[in-house]
Parts: sequence; C-alpha cells; structure tokens
Amino acid sequence: MDEIVEKIYGNQNILNKICFSFCSVRDDREDLFQEIVYRVLRSYKDFNKKSSFSTWLYRIALNTAITYRKKKRPELFTGQDQLSLQFLQGCPLSLFCWIG
Repeated sequence: MDEIVEKIYGNQNILNKICFSFCSVRDDREDLFQEIVYRVLRSYKDFNKKSSFSTWLYRIALNTAITYRKKKRPELFTGQDQLSLQFLQGCPLSLFCWIG
C-alpha cells in the first residue's frame, strides 16, 4: 500500500490540475480529489504497466472528473464542454500540464 501512496503523492500535481480545471469551489475540488484517489486505489491491482503510472493515473483522474461533473451539474454540461473534453482527452499529458 505504501508504494501506491508514494506514487500518488509523487504525481499529485496531475490530480490538482484536473481538480482545479473541473471545479471552482474548494469543497468540490476536495470531493473530486478524494473520489479520484479512491478509484486509483481500487483499480491499482489492475494496473498492467503497459503505460507509465502517470499516464494511467491521468486517465483515471480525467474520466473520474468528467463523470463527477456530469453528475454534479448536468445542466452545465453543454455542447461546448463536450468539445473541450474531447480536446483534453486527446491531449498529451505534457500539453495538459502546460495548459493547466
């Protein structure tokens, strides 16, 4: 368990950027961060190391954030948001970190 906690902590900037990108309210960011960490911990046993840990973490975090936003405020999930999310999903991690 210590290994995964260290990896999450070492890549915390990825999680913070996604949380700040999807939530403007501090409580929502904290809830989203907690949900992402929960899903990462739950899914770690399935991590097959075909990609880097940071890439795997990014995908889980982004997918969790999209789901969180759809559930939290579905009326705000407009067509423009769909285009933005499609861009972010195809965006390399280094570019996303630069944008965030």
